[in-house]
Amino acid sequence: IIQIPTFSDYFKSRIQIKLMTAIDFSDNNEVPKSKTSLHQISDDQNSLNHYQKCIYSIGSVLAKYNKDGMFPVFGFGAKINDRLNHCFPLTLTSDSQCVNGHQGILDAYKKLIGEVTLSSPPYLSLVLEEAVALALRNYQNHGIYSVLLVLATSMICDMKRAIEIIGECSSKPISFIFIGIGDGDFTEMEKLNSVESQSNFKRDLVQFVKYNEIDDYKKLQRKVLARLPKHIHEFCASRGFVPSMNKNELFY
Repeated sequence: IIQIPTFSDYFKSRIQIKLMTAIDFSDNNEVPKSKTSLHQISDDQNSLNHYQKCIYSIGSVLAKYNKDGMFPVFGFGAKINDRLNHCFPLTLTSDSQCVNGHQGILDAYKKLIGEVTLSSPPYLSLVLEEAVALALRNYQNHGIYSVLLVLATSMICDMKRAIEIIGECSSKPISFIFIGIGDGDFTEMEKLNSVESQSNFKRDLVQFVKYNEIDDYKKLQRKVLARLPKHIHEFCASRGFVPSMNKNELFY
């Protein structure tokens, strides 16, 4: 049994967690009005699509460990004003990339679906680079550890570059969680679960799961968040900081 500090242990020691979210708006999802669209928005508040379920499941947990409750949320793969954009804030304003709480992410996502045109091809590297830059500022200014939640279909065109960027982040205060949406071939994304064996990966900082293999709020939380305390622990320990621990909470 290996005891690792929990989210609460770090939060009590003034290390906050900043959730950042990146959403795939490429036409691989099909147009929102289609009954088979991954972006279909139901009028029934109790019937959420898979993107909404992931945001709610992960956001409702991580939002508890940030004091200001303001979270950056990005889109990629859509046309904004008839121009393909690979990194845009869901607020569609340059003044603020952030929304209030995980409900703010859900609201911004739902609103934007009717304002952009799904397009292709989807590239992710610009979002990753923006998230890394934000993570560095958050840590330097406020001691915040960042987590980028990437919700995407299988057709990411620059996964090789994405993996390179993630590998360059081993010494940086950020983790990457990829959740695959839909029934596509996620072979390339599945490689994310073994990249820590590569020489440029100095610690565990990335995870991939397929939503369709879980499709349950609690199971998704456990699957996705179980390794995150280890990510944070390895980063903080490399900086010589380990908080006091609640011995009643163990991560294996």
